[in-house]
Amino acid sequence: MTLVKTIAGNDDVKNALYESGLVEIIVEIVNAIDERKGKLKDQSGVCIQLNESFLLLLATLTLRHPGIVSKLLDYNILDTILNLVKQHSANIKIVKYAAWNIRNICVRNRTAAETACGLGAVELLEECLKVYRV
Repeated sequence: MTLVKTIAGNDDVKNALYESGLVEIIVEIVNAIDERKGKLKDQSGVCIQLNESFLLLLATLTLRHPGIVSKLLDYNILDTILNLVKQHSANIKIVKYAAWNIRNICVRNRTAAETACGLGAVELLEECLKVYRV
């Protein structure tokens, strides 16, 4: 995921990833991680690191690409992102990367913004902000 994230900063590469169907594969990977997290021996470290990488990759892919955002919304990605924050609210990286994703997804999509608000994204992020505010 880190390699894909690195090259996905280029908009031409991002378009190629979108057209190749890699977005769907990435969503399937994170769902598989979530379903099997109890079976991983070092579930706390491995799952958290994989989820951090996943969210960072998504933040790169969703930046300025409405096609990828639309496809991810079809997979209920906002639910997935918010569930990760709920599960790992003590991890500042997950909270930060999730916030980046929510911003990237909602900034040009009113329906997504309304969905995020309806799912409690604002309240959840405000709660996390209270914890991390210095």
